[in-house]
Amino acid sequence: MMSELFGSIIPSAYSPGAGIGWHKDRPVFGDVAGISVLSSCTLRLRRRTEKGFERNTLVAEPRSIYLLGGRSRTEWQHSSPGVESLRYSVTFRNVLEEGES
Repeated sequence: MMSELFGSIIPSAYSPGAGIGWHKDRPVFGDVAGISVLSSCTLRLRRRTEKGFERNTLVAEPRSIYLLGGRSRTEWQHSSPGVESLRYSVTFRNVLEEGES
């Protein structure tokens, strides 16, 4: 069973213009949660289909929390374009126990 606690906690600061490219967190991690602080951030999601990419976008407002779990973690990539003003975030990730997927 997946650990109830987050085994990885990453604080980050993003200067104006800083973003994150398309990626999926490594398979050793389960759920990924984030807290957005100070300014908003656009979170882009995409997954490959037979005809290209299916895409979704959400805005993580200041003091908002988002969770990537289940298929949003295993089937979708995520990224965020450069922010307009200074933003802080804290990312939490579950570490899967041996044999989990």
